[in-house]
Amino acid sequence: KLDFATGDLDGAYTSAGSAQIDLPSMLELSLHTYLTDTISMQASWQRIGWSSFETLEVELDNGDPNIVLAKNYWDDTNRYAVGFGYDMNSSLTFRVGYSLDESPVSDTYRNLSIPDAERTWITAGMTWNISNNSSMDLGFARVTGADANIDYTSSTSTVFNGEIAKGDANIAAVSYN
Repeated sequence: KLDFATGDLDGAYTSAGSAQIDLPSMLELSLHTYLTDTISMQASWQRIGWSSFETLEVELDNGDPNIVLAKNYWDDTNRYAVGFGYDMNSSLTFRVGYSLDESPVSDTYRNLSIPDAERTWITAGMTWNISNNSSMDLGFARVTGADANIDYTSSTSTVFNGEIAKGDANIAAVSYN
């Protein structure tokens, strides 16, 4: 069951309902090649169809008007990445990488619920081949989100103007295979 307040906020009701989300399509072209016996290069390009992620809308079973939870005006984007690997020996490989992830949201449609911005990723990692049947991977990524302007007017005519300070993240991972 989904619980929602009515549009004029004078009361609440409960009704079963459903929502359909159209997630974006993705096309990726990638390359992995060895430049020398010990140095490899990886590159990729992704095209992400964010324009299909238009509306999050709940259709209520009781016949009441649909509730629009989000209306997005997103554009399709690209993601570019390049990386290099160094095989120190048969047991140890080191890797570094960089990528640029475009934002699907323009300043006009950026909102507070999903304040997306362009991001860069700088990554480093390694693989240790412990034996023929096991290995361990270590990885670290520094994600830096760009500053972004917000010039958004909500459906209730509330105006949000300003800047969203960049959002940075550190991601660390360890896996045993």
